[in-house]
Amino acid sequence: MAPKVDRFSKNKETLGTFSEAFVVKQRDSNNSSVTPSVDVDYATLSATQLIKAVLERNSDPLIEKMQLVLAGKISKDVSEFLEADKRSRSIVISGIDDAPSHLLPSER
Repeated sequence: MAPKVDRFSKNKETLGTFSEAFVVKQRDSNNSSVTPSVDVDYATLSATQLIKAVLERNSDPLIEKMQLVLAGKISKDVSEFLEADKRSRSIVISGIDDAPSHLLPSER
């Protein structure tokens, strides 16, 4: 059985607040700053989660556009691979007439 595939939305509003899970807020008396959490093992994240994390930390609009295009290509490549895999395991039988509908499945 194929693993569940995360879908990536190109709409940035639906990305959510992913960074909350991966950012530790440190406050001192004079200023408040946000620093990345050292405890995160990025190797365990899915491709979609990594893209979301990078998009939230990114401030360059050009890089954001490039990442969204890359995310679309990654999901397209994965879906094409899965479709090709399904096709390679399919058997097509042609030239056989359909059985009459009144027959039981065991008689067909």
